[in-house]
Amino acid sequence: MPLLIIFLVALLLAFVAYLGYVIHKKGISHMELRVHSLHDAKKLLSLPTSSTPQRYLAKTA
Repeated sequence: MPLLIIFLVALLLAFVAYLGYVIHKKGISHMELRVHSLHDAKKLLSLPTSSTPQRYLAKTA
């Protein structure tokens, strides 16, 4: 039982770390972060393409 709890906590921390990495990589301000639907969450979790950041920002604007 304690091993299961440790595993679940580690899994939760890994997810939070991944979410933080994606938010940092996309340059999203945590103050402006709003997710209203599952589609918004999927867009947030997908990493930008290998194109330049300016083109990526122009494409999403």
